Amino acid sequence: MTDDTLSAVAFSYSLTKPSISFVQFIYAYMALYQNLDDRLKKYDYTVFGLTVILYIVMSVINFVGHSLTPNIPATYMMRSAEMTEAESRTEGGLRWFFDGIVGTVKLEWARNQISIDF
Repeated sequence: MTDDTLSAVAFSYSLTKPSISFVQFIYAYMALYQNLDDRLKKYDYTVFGLTVILYIVMSVINFVGHSLTPNIPATYMMRSAEMTEAESRTEGGLRWFFDGIVGTVKLEWARNQISIDF
């Protein structure tokens, strides 16, 4: 593979996962609403139905996460110094070869900074 070759990372967005998270949120909210009639006044914060609040929070976090992040169907590799070294070695007549590299990791020790080139 040459440095002139461009590789693209395939990804897609899905409406299914955020939709399921939204349905979970609605279901949990309805369960919370149904459980908080007179019991909250009678038992205060010890009402068992309040445990649904954590499920509501989880559903909201899932909805936001699934809405903002893409689905990546495969694992991609970034070229590093170790990969270049492995490709240059020959062991028992065999050589290492890495295909599908989408970028290069360059370490700049002088500034203690890692840069990633795509």
